[in-house]
Amino acid sequence: MLVLVAFLLPAACGGRAGVEGDADMDEQEEDAADVEDEEAPGPDLWVRTFGGELNDYAMNVEIDSSGDILLAGYFASAFDFLGTPIESAGAHDLVVAKLDRRGDLVWVRTVGGAGMEMEPHLAVDEAGNVLLAGEFGETFELSGILLENQGSADMLLVMLSPGGDVLWAKGFGGPGQEIAPKVGFDGEGRVILSGAFEGTVDFGGGDRTASDTRDIVVARLSATDGSHDWSLVFGGGADDIVQGMAVGPAGEAGLTGWFGNSIDFGGDPFTEGGGFVAVLAGADGGHVWSRALSNGENDSGCGIAFHPSGDLVVSGWFQGVLDFGGGPRTSVDHSDAFAARYGAAGEHVWSRAFGGPSVDSSCAVAVMPGGDALVGGFFNSEIDFGSGPIASAGPCDGWLARLAGADGGHVRSYAVGGASADYVQDVAVGPYGFAVVAGDFNETADVIGITVSSAGGSDGFVAWLPAALLAPDGP
Repeated sequence: MLVLVAFLLPAACGGRAGVEGDADMDEQEEDAADVEDEEAPGPDLWVRTFGGELNDYAMNVEIDSSGDILLAGYFASAFDFLGTPIESAGAHDLVVAKLDRRGDLVWVRTVGGAGMEMEPHLAVDEAGNVLLAGEFGETFELSGILLENQGSADMLLVMLSPGGDVLWAKGFGGPGQEIAPKVGFDGEGRVILSGAFEGTVDFGGGDRTASDTRDIVVARLSATDGSHDWSLVFGGGADDIVQGMAVGPAGEAGLTGWFGNSIDFGGDPFTEGGGFVAVLAGADGGHVWSRALSNGENDSGCGIAFHPSGDLVVSGWFQGVLDFGGGPRTSVDHSDAFAARYGAAGEHVWSRAFGGPSVDSSCAVAVMPGGDALVGGFFNSEIDFGSGPIASAGPCDGWLARLAGADGGHVRSYAVGGASADYVQDVAVGPYGFAVVAGDFNETADVIGITVSSAGGSDGFVAWLPAALLAPDGP
């Protein structure tokens, strides 16, 4: 069922400063803010939900150059997706859909076979081509292309035309697990891929071997056919993973995630275990800068987005006491969410921590036209972004907050949820400051003042937020 309504992480629910930049950065943000002040085209708030009797999820959202919305998720149910029946071929299948700015379906496609397909991630190029990444569990055929599974979970890439037709598809795998792929396009249309793998796998340039249990791979591929350009492996003596990736204005790869006990991206090696943020050159994957966000406890970066200036905004979670570069922050309880901005050379600009009792986290980040950060995640009990505590309506709610680009101060924030477990998974921002939010919910939930109801289990949602709802003086 798909409904129109107008208007991994730390353990999930119940267990799931002053600016150190320069005057030029401030001038860039003032100039960019003029764009957001223009009249914002498009409709008022709308929300789409999708799902059936089983568990279905919306995980990733992008906006293409024409303002259309690309949504990716995975699903187990059979249901009607805005007039188009879809059904999983196995345990879970991937789904990718294009909606116009009024939320009407342009096309929808499912990808999967008899096994488990999950962990979708999207990228859209300037021409409107869509690259879908994910994991697949068994061999299956897609538009006449045989995708052979080599072991447990393999990585999958599918390039789709602006109309949703399959242009090419490739799988990458070995005897172990190849998981959590993230993709993006550089300025010249090439593909940047990151993920994690075990054992040995060939991304097109010969075998790459993990140094221990699970290592990180970063590769650049041709957008024409997925052929190999370069690939590099990073890891130490324990599991390592990329939770978030973004491609910068010069084609550089921004990465964030966590490492088990040691990792070296080409700068100073990190040895304590925990979160990291790193930037690698697009030309060859060489080290640009890297920083540990770690104290040996439960710390990880997860959301990441480039500012037009080349700065990087990162979000995630941390436990205990952690210095992001501007002085120590202390979590309230099990883990708190954080957001931080770093300069083009990795220098600390600002950092903020948000949390309350129990578990709080963030994996969603986008940068608004004026330079502010739009950040999302989930919280278990209460959370305060600077305007007073917000209480969860259930065991955990999603949240969305606009933070000032100059210092991370509170601009606007919302809770998203109801009496059950609800999450904000991803955000994207379009011209004039409108935003699109994706996530999932159970039972009944409030999405920015609109009530939605699940058809059964967990359902996915995507919401269009006009710029006025995110403005400091908006309704």
